Amino acid sequence: MVSKNYCLVITFIFLLSRTQVLSQPSCQDLTRLPKGKKTLEMSVLGHRNQTGHWTTQFIVNEESLQAHQNWKMDLKHSTSQFGGVHSFHIRGALTVPPPMPHDYELFPGIGYYKFHYGSKVTFQEASSICSGEGGHLAIINSLQESQVIKSIYARHSEAGGPWSFIGFYDRNKARDFVTIYGQPLKETGFEKWHPGDPNNYGGNQYCGCIVRENGLLGDIGCEDKLSFFCEYDLFWANL
Repeated sequence: MVSKNYCLVITFIFLLSRTQVLSQPSCQDLTRLPKGKKTLEMSVLGHRNQTGHWTTQFIVNEESLQAHQNWKMDLKHSTSQFGGVHSFHIRGALTVPPPMPHDYELFPGIGYYKFHYGSKVTFQEASSICSGEGGHLAIINSLQESQVIKSIYARHSEAGGPWSFIGFYDRNKARDFVTIYGQPLKETGFEKWHPGDPNNYGGNQYCGCIVRENGLLGDIGCEDKLSFFCEYDLFWANL
């Protein structure tokens, strides 16, 4: 019997929330969770039996002040061989959605939304507020979604003002608009601009908005203080 060397490599990505930033989304660092409020532990035990098969057991323990109703774990494995060493790789993603906000309105098949029309803030402040609620600045992915936001806007037309921040911006200040998660605007499924936009009026319009009168996209100053739309994705509710 020829002996073989085996190497077991296990990598996990924990996705506890969609952290709102003006770049790519990132995973939340488990070591920075508030002490006494939330803990997540995961142990992995790998065992190779007498026939040479690997058995891997996963144990997940989570404690939080709020119960998570939906969980999702994706696992992929692969094998490789180099220099007489056989490697077995496991890569997994454990997804736990942020808690659903209680005051977001559901539009079936589209998403959950909240219109912050009472106070006006900058783009970055709006982004932080949405993130703190468990959502994100709204990203329009279809004409139907544009019409939903337009209908919400119409209820608070005067209070909301003519423009409201949504989740896209000109990251490199090169007229190359992307969503707050780094996806090119042209790939979102909705890139219908208000007539004349984007025009970079005044040379400093690098953030995105929705126009009250027609539900189309516009560019506007990031430091302007506007109303804004937050969204909680149906994806999280359907894990």
